[in-house]
Amino acid sequence: MRETGEFDPDLIRIALADKMLVENAPLPFMAPHLTRRLKNESADAQVQSFLDRGLQKHLEQSLRAYKRTLNDGMTAAVLIVDNRSRQVLAYAGSADLTDDKSDGYVDMVQAIRSPAPP
Repeated sequence: MRETGEFDPDLIRIALADKMLVENAPLPFMAPHLTRRLKNESADAQVQSFLDRGLQKHLEQSLRAYKRTLNDGMTAAVLIVDNRSRQVLAYAGSADLTDDKSDGYVDMVQAIRSPAPP
């Protein structure tokens, strides 16, 4: 930019003297099952969703708490849809994606299964 003269030399000097803090911010890890599903189903690079970030966070926290009340190997899944618009507002395919005992990596929103007996 300096060589092409597109910026004023004083502005370049000020910019070069300015200290910049560069750090990687952690990426959010929310709705991993839905993220994987949308990625697999869409050929487009961009996909629009209608997830409610606050509702999604609350849902995931609530499911983790609920899972602690279940027997080992059990999980839960929740899909919250706005009935009028049919928009998915929150999506949790399991209570814990990383729990191998309950196959947490399986998206139970889509899985065909029988309900557990009471």
